Parts: sequence; structure tokens; C-alpha cells
Amino acid sequence: SSLSAVRDPESDKSFLVLCGGASSDRKWSPNAIALFDIANLKWTFPFKDKIRESDWEKLPFVGVDRWGHSANVLPEEPDKIYFFGGWDSTSQYRDVHVYEVFKNELYSLNTSGAPSHRACHSATPYRRGKILIFGGSCCNGGPYRFENDLHMLDLKQKAWQELKCSGSIPSPRSQHSAELVNRKKELLIVGGYDGKNALVDVHILNLKTLIWRQVECSPSPLGLTNIESQKFRVFPAKSCLAKLSTGMSRELIVYWGADGCWLLDLENRKWKRSEGSELVKGKVGASCTVVDGSTLAIYGGNSTVLSLLTLPKEESSESVSY
Repeated sequence: SSLSAVRDPESDKSFLVLCGGASSDRKWSPNAIALFDIANLKWTFPFKDKIRESDWEKLPFVGVDRWGHSANVLPEEPDKIYFFGGWDSTSQYRDVHVYEVFKNELYSLNTSGAPSHRACHSATPYRRGKILIFGGSCCNGGPYRFENDLHMLDLKQKAWQELKCSGSIPSPRSQHSAELVNRKKELLIVGGYDGKNALVDVHILNLKTLIWRQVECSPSPLGLTNIESQKFRVFPAKSCLAKLSTGMSRELIVYWGADGCWLLDLENRKWKRSEGSELVKGKVGASCTVVDGSTLAIYGGNSTVLSLLTLPKEESSESVSY
């Protein structure tokens, strides 16, 4: 599933939007779009009681199950979500959809030059009206192919462009996390899964020169090695990454994965386990987003509980679940 933070332009209130996903009991779909009112702590389901129209049948989430997609909210459009890619039980995708949350309108967006079909990639808003896509995986008749290419979607032009990079390019992977750092001049990639290992390595891309470098940080969250891959099965290794506003001069990067919640200090190349780590530990495969700059919202994995992890200036933390 994807979890996105949006803002209603009329009330100026923040909401969370949960879209798609898959579970063993299949209870979550169809019509798998849910809206969480943060102020009133209430879930609603915008499409649940609506009569399905004929053109809904091919739309993701509403008409067709989908997971492994990406979801982005652009700063200049806080009430819209842009989806790319993903898969369902029969197909893999490289399409773009838009959800105008407070109009409750979901529709496809035709673009040219799209990357190959993929899921579990990272998608990061970049500059005005642009989104960066890195990596991901695609099932080839059972085994999975992993990617490490970088593409940019220009929403104004409705066109994609592949960005050719050099340097210490991250190995092909999916289920990694990405965030813009250093005043949005660099792209940070952490972790992922390459078919054999659950990774916790750190890479940074200079977005002007398109040169990658690997950053050695310690002590590190725990990864996994020598994982036995299975055909048509995705090993759950998805992690979350977020940049929070703390009032400090340096950027506070929060990473959350199988080993709990960690803070990454890029300036000093050090990891530090968060005090609230145990409260959200073990929700592998969940989705996360940042609400109002200082709260990390986490949902999914092996739980149907929504956790809100707040990190104040002094870097202590508290978690509330709903």
C-alpha cells in the first residue's frame, strides 16, 4: 500500500490517504482507498458506498487491486496524489494516475517515454512539477529482475527522461527508500532488496553532476543476507525514509525498517537508534509519510494499526497508534 499526507485547501487540515496494497485474506480490496482525518482520528472510505461506473473497472485501487506502486504529493499541489507503476496478481505496470483527493476523482494521465514496467521503486518529488523514479523490480515469468536506473517525469510536459549517471551507482534493487537532502541538491538512497540480501547501505546522488557516491555510516541497522528467493514471491524488505523538521541546522533523516527506527546524521556519517524504535519495530513492508514536517506516519506491514511517531527538537520520540 501507499500512505500519503495531503492538505485540504479549504479547511487547511491535514489528512492521510491509504491506497492499494495486498494481504493474505484479501479483505482490503476492492475500492482500496481510505482517508484518515488526523484532527478527528477517523477513517472514511470515499469509494465504498458509490455505485461503480463503467470507467472505474480498469482504474487501480477502485476497480483493480494494485500494490508496489509509488505515490507522491507535490508541495505546490497538496491535494493531489500522483501514482506510478506497481502490479496486481496478473500484470505489471508503468502507467501514471492522479487522485484529486477532495474532489474524489481518480483518473489516468497519458505520458510519453515511460520507464520499463516495475514495482517497489522509489519516487521522489524534485523541483516544481517533476518526480524522480529510481530502481524497482519486475517479474520475468517467476524470477525477478532488479533495476538501478533513474528517470524523471515532467508533469507539465507529460514526458519522461532517463538520467544517465556515473560514479558508485547503487546496485540494482527494489523496496529501498529515497529522500532529497542538502537543500534538495542531492538524492539519498538507503537500503532495499536485491533478490538475495536486505540492504542497509547508503548512497547519495549529486543532482547537478549526476555522480553517485557511497557513504559509509556506522553503527548500522541490521540487514539480512543469503535470502532464499522464490518465484512469483516478493520478500518483504520495504523500508521507510523521511526528512523531518526539527529546528536544528542539520537535516534529521529518519529510517525505519526491520530493525526498528533509526536516525541518520549524514554530516557526521552516524546512525543512532531512536528512543521510540521499539514501538514500531517489526512492521516490515509498511508505508510511511511525513505529516506537517515533524510527524512520521506508518501503516501496514504485518499490522493494521496506524502509528504516528513524533520527533521533537531534542530528538526524543513518542508514538501514538490508531
